[in-house]
Amino acid sequence: MPPSVIKTAFWNVVLALAYVLTGLWGLDLAIVNSNVTLIWPPTGFAMAGLLFLGLNASPGILIGAIITNLLNGADPVIATCIGAGNTVGMVVGYGLVRSAYRGIPDLRQVRFTILFVLYGAIAGPLFTSFWGVSTLYLANVIKLDQYLETGFVWWIGDAMGVLLIGPALISLGVLREILVRARGALEFLLLLASSTVVCYWIFFADLGIASHYPLIYLIFPFLVWAAIRFGPTGGSILILLVSLFSISSTAAGLGPFARDSVHSSLLFLHTYLSLFAITTLLLGAVLEEKRIYLLDISDARQKADESNRLKSEFLANMSHEIRTPVSVILGFLDFLKDPDLSDVDREHHIETIRRNGHHLLALINDILDLSRIEAGRMPVEKQRIAPMAFLEELAEPFRVRASQKELAFTIRSEGNIPRYILCDPLRLRQIVSNLLGNAIKFTENGTVGLQLTGNNVGSGLELQFTVTDTGPGMDKAQQRALFQPFSQVDNSARRRFGGAGLGLAISCRLAELMDGELSVQSEPDAGSRFSLMLRLSREECLWDQPEEEILEEQPTSPSPGRIVLGRVAERKREVLVVEDTEDIQALLKRQLERLGANVTQAVNGKEALDLVDSRMAGGRDGRFDVILMDIQMPIMDGYEAVKRLRASGYSGRIVALTAHAMEGEEQRCLAAGMDGYLSKPVDRSALKKVIGSNGKQK
Repeated sequence: MPPSVIKTAFWNVVLALAYVLTGLWGLDLAIVNSNVTLIWPPTGFAMAGLLFLGLNASPGILIGAIITNLLNGADPVIATCIGAGNTVGMVVGYGLVRSAYRGIPDLRQVRFTILFVLYGAIAGPLFTSFWGVSTLYLANVIKLDQYLETGFVWWIGDAMGVLLIGPALISLGVLREILVRARGALEFLLLLASSTVVCYWIFFADLGIASHYPLIYLIFPFLVWAAIRFGPTGGSILILLVSLFSISSTAAGLGPFARDSVHSSLLFLHTYLSLFAITTLLLGAVLEEKRIYLLDISDARQKADESNRLKSEFLANMSHEIRTPVSVILGFLDFLKDPDLSDVDREHHIETIRRNGHHLLALINDILDLSRIEAGRMPVEKQRIAPMAFLEELAEPFRVRASQKELAFTIRSEGNIPRYILCDPLRLRQIVSNLLGNAIKFTENGTVGLQLTGNNVGSGLELQFTVTDTGPGMDKAQQRALFQPFSQVDNSARRRFGGAGLGLAISCRLAELMDGELSVQSEPDAGSRFSLMLRLSREECLWDQPEEEILEEQPTSPSPGRIVLGRVAERKREVLVVEDTEDIQALLKRQLERLGANVTQAVNGKEALDLVDSRMAGGRDGRFDVILMDIQMPIMDGYEAVKRLRASGYSGRIVALTAHAMEGEEQRCLAAGMDGYLSKPVDRSALKKVIGSNGKQK
């Protein structure tokens, strides 16, 4: 038998027993006749059971109701009919509540509390009372002139059961949270003890002349105490406590609600209890929602403050990271002006400028990568790579850097390693390179290791890339913040190592995009171990060499009949550079002329259109081999210029050349009618490929 069925059956048995036991106690409080009582506690258990178990609780309610009525001496047919009415009425109330509220039953929600009172405590019992008194009338148990009175008392008794018993049962789970806290438990016990003493004094003590005073209002300070300090949970327990005292004393003819007339006693008692219960529940729910709202505001404020702090630290770090290479570049550019500079020093200065320029570009790329990931627009591709060969090639520059710091560098593999895997080589390189770079940067002596491990798991393979070092290590607090953007192990002004604090955050998110996981194990002064775990399916692992690769490795003879007499001279490529920044114009002109191109320049889109028109008017076809088009320019931007060129029938190659490198910019340029996209700064190889190819460059 499934565990869910056993669990449902168990709770139905518990619900039926609770219904019977509390029903017998309720029958002892019968006032009008043996079927109609001051309060019918089983309805509270029935409604709570339905709210937590759903319609699965219906059998327990039905069985409990039938048994209770049989034990009360009812005819089996009448007992079954009344039991069915009690069940259907509670289901109707439950259905109305659930039709308007789909969440978890929680009296800390004002909406649920109102629906619970209106539908669960009023509408549902109204149905059960109508069904019950109709059954009694048809069975000749009551007369027609007793119908309304009996029905009213029945309805009030059932409603009181839901209103007074149900909230305490619903709040039991939350009550456990209060009792877990030591101070909260002590205060709650003090509340119960003091209110118990006051209730006994009001409802059972012989007060003499003082009994003529409205002492029942002494309960309200405890109501406020419970609602403010413990919300609806404490309020529901207080409601149950007060109702037990008041109902017991009234049934015994004692207390402030006892009157000469039964009807007066019922009216007084039920009015007081209903107002007390509804006020307590609503007050508790409102205060609890306000408390949660204030906590949310406080939490949001703390998060905003923390975000601002991280951003301030990030800006300070970025300022340092950007200003440092910029200062180096500007300083060494001044050195290059020295006419007496030797060739060796000149080459050193140029290499220093190039290295720091690449560092600046890497910072910008990190920020762009993070923005793409956060926006969910980072593409992940699947390509075939040989994992060990890939790692050997990737690790070579890091081996050199480790050697320069006199660190031992190891690379090894173990387990089941496929010959090829399908993954994104660019993202994998980015993650492993970041881990290796950090390991070498933070390790002063000892060893940096790279290990690849393969383990068969289920229907796939777990491939683990592990980077270990013998560096300073980290404590638990440092590890928790390690993969957060803009965070670093050392954020102080005296930190030894630079960095913007983005590398590991980006690596962690890239790992998730690749269906992997990045983790760290570290202890202070014991080094660190970073692991990238990739989960690969069987289809993403290739264990044998593909046939096409075997064919490619076979020697091929040169094509017969082909004679190469020499290199045919190529004409110079005609390139139009549309760029509004003078320095970029000069740079591109020099780069393109060194590649053997004739360069024409325009400073905006309007001037570019005029140049194309003038070439056509001069008898030429008006087509350049390539137009390098900037996007953001005065007078006419690149998008408008390309739109007009294409509208006029111009079919030559136009390649976007822009500093706009955000996600989606390339697609926007291609959609505008351009044939390719290059982001600044553009290196020599990319320019050579653009002006030497007739296909689309992307």
